[in-house]
Amino acid sequence: MFEGLGSTSNDQEVVITGAAAVVAGMVGSHALWQALKRDELLANHHLPEPHRAALNGLTVGEQQVLSVQQQLGLAVGEMAWSQALLPSSRHPLRGECQPSPQDPWRLRAGVVSASALGYATALLDELAQSEGRPSATSLSRWRGNGLGAAVALRFGLRGEQLNLNSASSTGAQALAVAARCITRGEQELMVVVGAEPALPTLLMEANQRTGAIASSGSSRPLTAHRSGMVPREAAGCLVLESRQRAEARGAVVLGRVVTTASGCEAHHLVAPLPGQALSDHLLARLLQGAGGLDASAIDWICLHATGTRRFDQEELQFVRRAFPNVPWISAMKRSLGHGLGAAGVVEAALMLEGLQRGSVPPWPDDIDPCLDWPSHPPRPAPAPRLALQLSSGMGGVVVMNLLGHA
Repeated sequence: MFEGLGSTSNDQEVVITGAAAVVAGMVGSHALWQALKRDELLANHHLPEPHRAALNGLTVGEQQVLSVQQQLGLAVGEMAWSQALLPSSRHPLRGECQPSPQDPWRLRAGVVSASALGYATALLDELAQSEGRPSATSLSRWRGNGLGAAVALRFGLRGEQLNLNSASSTGAQALAVAARCITRGEQELMVVVGAEPALPTLLMEANQRTGAIASSGSSRPLTAHRSGMVPREAAGCLVLESRQRAEARGAVVLGRVVTTASGCEAHHLVAPLPGQALSDHLLARLLQGAGGLDASAIDWICLHATGTRRFDQEELQFVRRAFPNVPWISAMKRSLGHGLGAAGVVEAALMLEGLQRGSVPPWPDDIDPCLDWPSHPPRPAPAPRLALQLSSGMGGVVVMNLLGHA
């Protein structure tokens, strides 16, 4: 269980200087923000291979040794890295004799990768295409650290390489872990990258058998007719560093990671803990880590809201109990679909977009009356300064990240 970021006297303020997202073939936080404003579910498109190649800047030979998951991760990595105004040098992914960047700061620059099923997808896709005969580079695509390794190699990140899988909460947990590495002074810069390609048939069927996939093919979290999630290809990347380092090199600060809290319910392999007792504890710790912040200071809550009936109900009951003054809420998966392990990174990138714009997505319409939640916003839409990300995954991992205006 990770402590809040404000618990030691040596803490460094964590800022975000680069952010990028791709969902269902739509590229960039600006375009995705407009989709959120429309509150319409994105069609099930994929980022075409030529477009991936254009974004990630890889050679044809490098493309051939990488999975779709790795290519997606490197595409958003390139966008976020460039936005953060970091060095343009790149390490080739083939050819060990070529020198890698040796700048001293890279020894304290690392990566946290996030994916729930990307590695399994790479394995199944390759087995289907090669009739079960692996190649000499197959393990580099199937391994659990395949995404993190590719990003670390490409950008010369010689610090921590952490590769997480905590189901739907993976992306948010990756952000929390990366921030912790910086605030404790263990690393100077961390790249958080999440990537999930389109699910192959076998994994889609497995999710359908659990009841997690929407039976109608459309996901409308929080509505009375919600019946599960709709998976979407997704990738997101954030560049985190200390404010001192960012300002010293002239980077533009997009936003702050104010504090985080996470833990495990240790209740059930699939189902959430009734009553959300752990969420109450984590919120109290998060507010304490933010210097004793009052819950009413949080302008905007980004719900996890996948569209599964029980998870949505449990989450809104917690918010109702923990925030007596009804806060502004959004449920991004209504528009984006569910990016699985990458969802938390994508949603954090879009929360930054809202904080920069001074805007929030529309109040969710058609809310299920059984959820005991206002069907219309109780106040005008805020110009947010503090936004809370809620995330939870099968297996009980719960994460809360509090992001702040730059």
